[in-house]
Amino acid sequence: MFHLPDLRTLLKMPVKGAPAANNDVPSVIARPAKPRREVSRRVREERMRRKQRTAIERRRKLQEFLTKAGFSDANVDVLTRRVFALTVGMTGFIWLLTTGVAIANETGPLDLLVLSFGIWTAIFAFVYIFLFGAIYFFLEMRIYRRTKELEDVLPDFLQLASANISAGMPIDRALWLAIRPNFGVLAKEIEDVAKSTLSGDDLATSLRALVGRYDSVILKRSIAILIEGFESGGELADLLSKIALNIQELKIMRKEMASSVTTYAIFISFASIVVAPILFALATQLIAIIVGITMRVDFSQMSTGFSFNPVADASMIDDFRIYCFVTLSITATMSALLLAVIKHGKVREGVKDIPFFVLVALGIYLIASHLLGTLLAGVISF
Repeated sequence: MFHLPDLRTLLKMPVKGAPAANNDVPSVIARPAKPRREVSRRVREERMRRKQRTAIERRRKLQEFLTKAGFSDANVDVLTRRVFALTVGMTGFIWLLTTGVAIANETGPLDLLVLSFGIWTAIFAFVYIFLFGAIYFFLEMRIYRRTKELEDVLPDFLQLASANISAGMPIDRALWLAIRPNFGVLAKEIEDVAKSTLSGDDLATSLRALVGRYDSVILKRSIAILIEGFESGGELADLLSKIALNIQELKIMRKEMASSVTTYAIFISFASIVVAPILFALATQLIAIIVGITMRVDFSQMSTGFSFNPVADASMIDDFRIYCFVTLSITATMSALLLAVIKHGKVREGVKDIPFFVLVALGIYLIASHLLGTLLAGVISF
Protein backbone atom coordinates (compact mmCIF):
# COMPACT_ATOMS: atom_id res chain seq x y z
CA MET A 1 0.00 0.00 0.00
CA PHE A 2 1.42 3.43 -0.97
CA HIS A 3 1.90 5.98 1.87
CA LEU A 4 2.50 9.70 1.39
CA PRO A 5 5.42 11.11 3.36
CA ASP A 6 4.44 13.42 6.14
CA LEU A 7 5.12 17.16 6.09
CA ARG A 8 8.38 17.03 8.08
CA THR A 9 9.90 14.52 5.65
CA LEU A 10 8.94 16.67 2.66
CA LEU A 11 10.56 19.73 4.21
CA LYS A 12 13.83 17.85 4.85
CA MET A 13 14.04 16.41 1.32
CA PRO A 14 16.63 18.24 -0.88
CA VAL A 15 15.36 20.06 -3.95
CA LYS A 16 17.05 19.26 -7.23
CA GLY A 17 19.22 22.14 -8.44
CA ALA A 18 19.07 23.98 -5.10
CA PRO A 19 21.98 24.24 -2.69
CA ALA A 20 21.93 22.04 0.29
CA ALA A 21 20.43 23.61 3.37
CA ASN A 22 22.78 24.37 6.20
CA ASN A 23 20.87 23.74 9.37
CA ASP A 24 23.84 24.93 11.45
CA VAL A 25 23.41 28.58 10.31
CA PRO A 26 20.97 30.30 12.67
CA SER A 27 18.02 32.21 11.31
CA VAL A 28 17.98 36.01 11.16
CA ILE A 29 15.03 36.07 13.48
CA ALA A 30 16.70 33.77 15.91
CA ARG A 31 19.92 35.82 16.04
CA PRO A 32 20.50 36.87 19.64
CA ALA A 33 20.45 40.60 20.47
CA LYS A 34 23.52 42.35 21.79
CA PRO A 35 23.69 42.50 25.55
CA ARG A 36 22.61 45.76 27.12
CA ARG A 37 25.85 45.97 29.07
CA GLU A 38 27.90 45.96 25.88
CA VAL A 39 25.80 48.78 24.37
CA SER A 40 26.11 50.93 27.50
CA ARG A 41 29.86 50.28 27.60
CA ARG A 42 30.23 51.47 24.02
CA VAL A 43 28.20 54.58 24.79
CA ARG A 44 30.43 55.36 27.75
CA GLU A 45 33.55 54.85 25.66
CA GLU A 46 32.19 57.17 22.96
CA ARG A 47 31.43 59.87 25.53
CA MET A 48 34.90 59.49 27.00
CA ARG A 49 36.50 59.83 23.57
CA ARG A 50 34.39 62.92 22.89
CA LYS A 51 35.51 64.49 26.18
CA GLN A 52 39.13 63.69 25.37
CA ARG A 53 38.80 65.32 21.94
CA THR A 54 37.24 68.40 23.54
CA ALA A 55 40.05 68.62 26.11
CA ILE A 56 42.70 68.25 23.39
CA GLU A 57 41.01 70.97 21.33
CA ARG A 58 40.96 73.33 24.32
CA ARG A 59 44.65 72.68 25.04
CA ARG A 60 45.49 73.27 21.38
CA LYS A 61 43.56 76.54 21.32
CA LEU A 62 45.22 77.77 24.52
CA GLN A 63 48.67 76.84 23.15
CA GLU A 64 47.85 78.73 19.96
CA PHE A 65 46.89 81.79 22.00
CA LEU A 66 50.13 81.57 23.98
CA THR A 67 52.18 81.28 20.80
CA LYS A 68 50.51 84.27 19.17
CA ALA A 69 50.97 86.29 22.36
CA GLY A 70 54.72 85.60 22.32
CA PHE A 71 54.78 82.85 24.96
CA SER A 72 55.68 79.98 22.66
CA ASP A 73 57.81 78.34 25.38
CA ALA A 74 54.93 78.28 27.89
CA ASN A 75 53.50 74.91 28.89
CA VAL A 76 49.73 74.58 28.89
CA ASP A 77 49.75 71.84 31.54
CA VAL A 78 51.85 73.94 33.91
CA LEU A 79 49.58 76.94 33.37
CA THR A 80 46.48 74.84 34.03
CA ARG A 81 47.95 73.43 37.24
CA ARG A 82 48.86 76.89 38.48
CA VAL A 83 45.38 78.23 37.74
CA PHE A 84 43.87 75.27 39.57
CA ALA A 85 46.15 75.80 42.58
CA LEU A 86 45.33 79.52 42.64
CA THR A 87 41.63 78.71 42.44
CA VAL A 88 41.92 76.30 45.37
CA GLY A 89 43.81 78.91 47.39
CA MET A 90 41.31 81.70 46.71
CA THR A 91 38.33 79.46 47.37
CA GLY A 92 39.92 78.18 50.56
CA PHE A 93 40.50 81.75 51.77
CA ILE A 94 36.86 82.64 51.04
CA TRP A 95 35.72 79.47 52.81
CA LEU A 96 37.82 80.19 55.91
CA LEU A 97 36.62 83.79 56.06
CA THR A 98 32.96 82.86 55.58
CA THR A 99 33.14 79.97 58.03
CA GLY A 100 34.70 82.18 60.67
CA VAL A 101 31.93 84.75 60.30
CA ALA A 102 29.28 82.02 60.40
CA ILE A 103 30.75 80.45 63.55
CA ALA A 104 30.91 83.88 65.18
CA ASN A 105 27.19 84.26 64.43
CA GLU A 106 26.53 80.83 66.01
CA THR A 107 25.42 79.16 62.79
CA GLY A 108 24.28 75.55 63.08
CA PRO A 109 26.35 72.58 61.80
CA LEU A 110 23.90 71.80 59.01
CA ASP A 111 23.98 75.40 57.76
CA LEU A 112 27.78 75.33 57.89
CA LEU A 113 27.82 72.16 55.82
CA VAL A 114 25.49 73.66 53.22
CA LEU A 115 27.55 76.86 53.15
CA SER A 116 30.79 74.93 52.67
CA PHE A 117 29.29 72.85 49.88
CA GLY A 118 28.07 75.97 48.10
CA ILE A 119 31.45 77.67 48.37
CA TRP A 120 33.43 74.67 47.11
CA THR A 121 31.11 74.19 44.15
CA ALA A 122 29.68 77.52 42.99
CA ILE A 123 32.49 79.83 44.15
CA PHE A 124 35.19 77.38 43.01
CA ALA A 125 33.66 77.14 39.53
CA PHE A 126 33.20 80.91 39.32
CA VAL A 127 36.81 81.64 40.34
CA TYR A 128 38.18 79.01 37.97
CA ILE A 129 36.19 80.36 35.00
CA PHE A 130 37.03 83.96 35.95
CA LEU A 131 40.77 83.26 36.06
CA PHE A 132 40.78 81.55 32.68
CA GLY A 133 38.65 84.36 31.27
CA ALA A 134 41.16 86.90 32.57
CA ILE A 135 44.01 84.90 31.01
CA TYR A 136 42.28 84.75 27.63
CA PHE A 137 41.50 88.48 27.81
CA PHE A 138 45.14 89.30 28.61
CA LEU A 139 46.38 87.08 25.78
CA GLU A 140 43.88 88.58 23.34
CA MET A 141 44.96 92.13 24.15
CA ARG A 142 48.64 91.18 23.96
CA ILE A 143 48.09 89.54 20.57
CA TYR A 144 46.37 92.68 19.33
CA ARG A 145 49.16 94.97 20.57
CA ARG A 146 51.85 92.78 19.00
CA THR A 147 49.95 92.66 15.70
CA LYS A 148 49.48 96.43 15.65
CA GLU A 149 53.15 97.03 16.47
CA LEU A 150 54.19 94.70 13.64
CA GLU A 151 51.89 96.38 11.12
CA ASP A 152 53.20 99.84 12.05
CA VAL A 153 56.82 99.01 11.17
CA LEU A 154 56.15 96.61 8.29
CA PRO A 155 56.31 99.27 5.49
CA ASP A 156 59.69 100.57 6.69
CA PHE A 157 61.06 97.03 6.87
CA LEU A 158 59.89 96.25 3.33
CA GLN A 159 61.44 99.45 2.02
CA LEU A 160 64.82 98.53 3.56
CA ALA A 161 64.56 94.98 2.19
CA SER A 162 63.77 96.41 -1.25
CA ALA A 163 66.87 98.61 -1.09
CA ASN A 164 69.03 95.62 -0.10
CA ILE A 165 67.68 93.56 -3.01
CA SER A 166 68.38 96.46 -5.39
CA ALA A 167 71.97 96.38 -4.12
CA GLY A 168 72.30 92.78 -5.32
CA MET A 169 71.60 90.79 -2.16
CA PRO A 170 69.58 87.56 -2.21
CA ILE A 171 66.14 87.64 -0.65
CA ASP A 172 67.02 85.87 2.60
CA ARG A 173 70.10 88.02 3.22
CA ALA A 174 68.17 91.18 2.28
CA LEU A 175 65.51 90.38 4.87
CA TRP A 176 68.14 89.62 7.50
CA LEU A 177 70.08 92.87 6.98
CA ALA A 178 66.87 94.96 6.94
CA ILE A 179 66.34 94.32 10.67
CA ARG A 180 66.59 97.38 12.91
CA PRO A 181 66.40 97.48 16.74
CA ASN A 182 63.40 99.83 16.67
CA PHE A 183 61.34 97.30 14.72
CA GLY A 184 60.58 95.45 17.97
CA VAL A 185 58.38 92.40 17.41
CA LEU A 186 59.06 92.26 13.66
CA ALA A 187 62.82 92.22 14.24
CA LYS A 188 62.51 89.20 16.53
CA GLU A 189 60.29 87.38 14.05
CA ILE A 190 62.60 88.02 11.09
CA GLU A 191 65.53 86.78 13.18
CA ASP A 192 63.63 83.54 13.78
CA VAL A 193 62.90 83.28 10.04
CA ALA A 194 66.58 83.80 9.22
CA LYS A 195 67.69 81.21 11.78
CA SER A 196 65.27 78.61 10.45
CA THR A 197 66.44 79.36 6.90
CA LEU A 198 70.09 78.94 7.87
CA SER A 199 69.25 75.64 9.55
CA GLY A 200 67.99 74.26 6.24
CA ASP A 201 64.29 75.16 6.13
CA ASP A 202 62.69 76.65 3.07
CA LEU A 203 62.20 80.45 3.15
CA ALA A 204 58.59 80.18 2.02
CA THR A 205 57.81 77.69 4.80
CA SER A 206 59.40 79.96 7.41
CA LEU A 207 57.47 82.99 6.16
CA ARG A 208 54.19 81.06 6.22
CA ALA A 209 54.94 80.03 9.80
CA LEU A 210 55.45 83.72 10.61
CA VAL A 211 52.05 84.55 9.13
CA GLY A 212 50.39 81.82 11.20
CA ARG A 213 51.55 83.46 14.44
CA TYR A 214 49.64 86.70 13.79
CA ASP A 215 46.04 87.60 12.98
CA SER A 216 47.00 90.28 10.49
CA VAL A 217 45.40 90.55 7.07
CA ILE A 218 48.07 93.04 5.95
CA LEU A 219 50.91 90.70 6.90
CA LYS A 220 49.19 87.71 5.34
CA ARG A 221 48.65 89.45 2.00
CA SER A 222 52.14 90.97 1.94
CA ILE A 223 53.89 87.66 2.63
CA ALA A 224 51.66 85.84 0.12
CA ILE A 225 52.60 88.34 -2.62
CA LEU A 226 56.28 88.13 -1.63
CA ILE A 227 56.31 84.32 -1.76
CA GLU A 228 54.53 84.29 -5.09
CA GLY A 229 57.00 86.87 -6.41
CA PHE A 230 60.24 85.07 -5.61
CA GLU A 231 58.82 81.66 -6.56
CA SER A 232 57.83 82.98 -9.98
CA GLY A 233 61.15 84.79 -10.42
CA GLY A 234 59.78 88.34 -10.51
CA GLU A 235 61.50 91.62 -9.70
CA LEU A 236 61.40 91.54 -5.89
CA ALA A 237 62.78 95.04 -5.28
CA ASP A 238 59.91 96.78 -7.10
CA LEU A 239 57.45 94.31 -5.62
CA LEU A 240 58.48 95.02 -2.03
CA SER A 241 58.47 98.76 -2.68
CA LYS A 242 54.92 98.62 -4.05
CA ILE A 243 53.72 96.48 -1.13
CA ALA A 244 55.13 99.01 1.34
CA LEU A 245 53.52 101.88 -0.59
CA ASN A 246 50.14 100.14 -0.58
CA ILE A 247 50.33 99.56 3.18
CA GLN A 248 51.11 103.23 3.78
CA GLU A 249 48.24 104.32 1.55
CA LEU A 250 45.90 101.99 3.45
CA LYS A 251 46.98 103.54 6.77
CA ILE A 252 46.39 107.05 5.40
CA MET A 253 42.95 106.01 4.16
CA ARG A 254 42.04 104.66 7.58
CA LYS A 255 43.05 107.94 9.22
CA GLU A 256 40.91 109.88 6.76
CA MET A 257 37.93 107.63 7.48
CA ALA A 258 38.43 108.11 11.22
CA SER A 259 38.55 111.89 10.83
CA SER A 260 35.34 111.88 8.77
CA VAL A 261 33.34 110.45 11.69
CA THR A 262 34.69 112.85 14.32
CA THR A 263 31.27 114.52 14.67
CA TYR A 264 29.63 111.24 15.66
CA ALA A 265 32.43 110.50 18.10
CA ILE A 266 32.05 113.90 19.78
CA PHE A 267 28.28 113.48 20.07
CA ILE A 268 28.54 109.99 21.60
CA SER A 269 31.27 111.05 24.02
CA PHE A 270 29.42 114.18 25.14
CA ALA A 271 26.15 112.31 25.61
CA SER A 272 27.68 109.43 27.59
CA ILE A 273 30.19 111.16 29.88
CA VAL A 274 28.64 114.65 30.27
CA VAL A 275 24.90 114.76 29.62
CA ALA A 276 23.98 111.41 31.16
CA PRO A 277 25.83 112.06 34.49
CA ILE A 278 24.20 115.49 34.84
CA LEU A 279 20.73 114.06 34.22
CA PHE A 280 21.33 111.27 36.72
CA ALA A 281 22.57 113.81 39.27
CA LEU A 282 19.40 115.88 38.74
CA ALA A 283 17.26 112.75 39.16
CA THR A 284 19.10 111.92 42.38
CA GLN A 285 18.34 115.35 43.85
CA LEU A 286 14.70 115.16 42.77
CA ILE A 287 14.36 111.82 44.53
CA ALA A 288 16.00 113.35 47.61
CA ILE A 289 13.43 116.19 47.55
CA ILE A 290 10.52 113.77 47.16
CA VAL A 291 11.79 111.54 49.95
CA GLY A 292 12.33 114.54 52.22
CA ILE A 293 8.82 115.85 51.63
CA THR A 294 7.26 112.40 51.99
CA MET A 295 8.97 111.77 55.32
CA ARG A 296 7.59 115.06 56.73
CA VAL A 297 3.97 114.56 55.70
CA ASP A 298 1.67 112.46 57.89
CA PHE A 299 -0.58 110.71 55.41
CA SER A 300 -2.53 108.96 58.17
CA GLN A 301 -4.23 112.25 59.07
CA MET A 302 -5.44 112.87 55.55
CA SER A 303 -9.15 112.25 54.95
CA THR A 304 -9.12 110.36 51.70
CA GLY A 305 -11.35 107.68 50.37
CA PHE A 306 -8.58 105.10 50.33
CA SER A 307 -5.61 104.26 52.49
CA PHE A 308 -2.34 105.71 51.23
CA ASN A 309 0.81 105.37 53.32
CA PRO A 310 3.95 105.58 51.15
CA VAL A 311 7.16 104.22 52.61
CA ALA A 312 10.14 106.51 52.05
CA ASP A 313 13.49 106.68 53.79
CA ALA A 314 17.07 107.71 53.10
CA SER A 315 18.04 104.24 51.87
CA MET A 316 16.10 104.88 48.67
CA ILE A 317 18.56 107.62 47.74
CA ASP A 318 21.54 105.36 48.38
CA ASP A 319 19.99 102.59 46.27
CA PHE A 320 19.40 105.04 43.43
CA ARG A 321 23.02 106.24 43.64
CA ILE A 322 24.22 102.65 43.30
CA TYR A 323 21.94 102.29 40.27
CA CYS A 324 23.43 105.47 38.80
CA PHE A 325 27.01 104.23 39.32
CA VAL A 326 26.29 100.91 37.62
CA THR A 327 24.33 102.44 34.74
CA LEU A 328 26.89 105.16 34.05
CA SER A 329 29.75 102.64 34.14
CA ILE A 330 27.99 100.40 31.62
CA THR A 331 27.08 103.36 29.41
CA ALA A 332 30.64 104.71 29.44
CA THR A 333 32.05 101.27 28.64
CA MET A 334 29.71 100.75 25.70
CA SER A 335 30.45 104.26 24.43
CA ALA A 336 34.20 103.64 24.46
CA LEU A 337 33.79 100.40 22.52
CA LEU A 338 31.35 102.00 20.07
CA LEU A 339 33.74 104.86 19.38
CA ALA A 340 36.52 102.33 18.70
CA VAL A 341 34.34 100.59 16.13
CA ILE A 342 33.38 103.88 14.46
CA LYS A 343 36.90 105.33 14.31
CA HIS A 344 39.12 102.25 13.93
CA GLY A 345 36.78 99.41 12.99
CA LYS A 346 38.00 97.27 15.91
CA VAL A 347 36.46 96.85 19.34
CA ARG A 348 39.80 96.13 20.98
CA GLU A 349 40.98 99.67 20.26
CA GLY A 350 38.46 100.96 22.81
CA VAL A 351 39.52 98.76 25.73
CA LYS A 352 42.26 101.17 26.79
CA ASP A 353 39.74 104.06 26.84
CA ILE A 354 37.24 102.34 29.14
CA PRO A 355 38.84 103.45 32.47
CA PHE A 356 39.04 107.07 31.29
CA PHE A 357 35.40 107.15 30.17
CA VAL A 358 34.15 105.50 33.37
CA LEU A 359 36.15 107.76 35.69
CA VAL A 360 35.11 110.93 33.86
CA ALA A 361 31.43 109.94 33.85
CA LEU A 362 31.39 109.09 37.56
CA GLY A 363 33.40 112.20 38.42
CA ILE A 364 30.98 114.48 36.56
CA TYR A 365 28.06 112.73 38.26
CA LEU A 366 29.50 113.31 41.74
CA ILE A 367 30.39 116.95 41.01
CA ALA A 368 26.98 117.68 39.44
CA SER A 369 25.20 115.93 42.31
CA HIS A 370 27.11 118.02 44.86
CA LEU A 371 26.44 121.30 43.02
CA LEU A 372 22.75 120.57 42.52
CA GLY A 373 22.46 119.47 46.14
CA THR A 374 23.93 122.82 47.23
CA LEU A 375 21.57 124.77 44.96
CA LEU A 376 18.49 122.83 46.06
CA ALA A 377 19.40 122.65 49.74
CA GLY A 378 16.60 125.05 50.65
CA VAL A 379 13.99 122.96 48.92
CA ILE A 380 15.23 119.79 50.58
CA SER A 381 15.31 121.38 54.02
CA PHE A 382 11.80 122.66 53.52
